[in-house]
Amino acid sequence: ASKLQSILTGWVNLIFDNEEVRLMAIERAKHCAECDNAQDGWGPEMVNDSIVDVKGLVCDGCSGPIKCPLSAKIRSPYEKCPMDLWQAAKH
Repeated sequence: ASKLQSILTGWVNLIFDNEEVRLMAIERAKHCAECDNAQDGWGPEMVNDSIVDVKGLVCDGCSGPIKCPLSAKIRSPYEKCPMDLWQAAKH
């Protein structure tokens, strides 16, 4: 999947909740919540995330000027952790 498709999939999965994605996100969030690369990010009030551990956090391990919001990143099956704490579920 392209990076754009991966990002969009994460946001769609955040908005339209389903159990399989939620379970994947909960497992990933356990790692992200304890990672030093999880930093305060933009607009926590804009992200209605039921996984409080990562709400409002971005991944500082991601390359590029814009950091990935963890609320969406953990919900994209195409994404992987840049620190190898969890892998992509789909390629």
